Amino acid sequence: LPYNTDYKISVPNSINKIKVEAEAEAGIDVEIDGGAEHTLTEGNNSITVKAVQTGNSANAFEYKIHVQKAKALASNDAFLSSLEMDSKWAGVHKDWKTPPAQFDKHTDTYTCMMDAHCDEFFIKAVPNEEHAVMTVKANDADPVPLASGENKKFAPLKDGTNTFVITVTAEDASTVKTYKVNAEKREGS
Repeated sequence: LPYNTDYKISVPNSINKIKVEAEAEAGIDVEIDGGAEHTLTEGNNSITVKAVQTGNSANAFEYKIHVQKAKALASNDAFLSSLEMDSKWAGVHKDWKTPPAQFDKHTDTYTCMMDAHCDEFFIKAVPNEEHAVMTVKANDADPVPLASGENKKFAPLKDGTNTFVITVTAEDASTVKTYKVNAEKREGS
């Protein structure tokens, strides 16, 4: 995404190098600090990619790629410890028509029905293991990061079923668990 300047990925401990390839529009030069290939160390690794207008170095856009290389004995816990959902209309909470089931880390799918007026859906999750990484894919959009304890807003909503897929990647960067939320919004009042 051209205006997303911050990317976070996790890789298993067995990955020692990463190669960054960037493609720019005509009239833009790409500079990758340290070159295309980067040797990874355990923990956080940061790579900077710059998009610079040809002939005008003052006009530049910077992207950061944060690569988390898992520790040798990293946790494989990809469960959530909590999941909360809320629906709102113009920023005001609206009661569920049919509430989602109470959260259980072993339940992967939740179904709920919101008020037809609702134009915002909120997801708040906390992973079981603090170093796990979470993303949410809303309907057919690209996945977005979900920070632990963040009350993430999704809008606009479509009439019918809005699907939210929460992906939890464990600290080991290879164990993945998904939770699916089907939030129905029927047309009408």
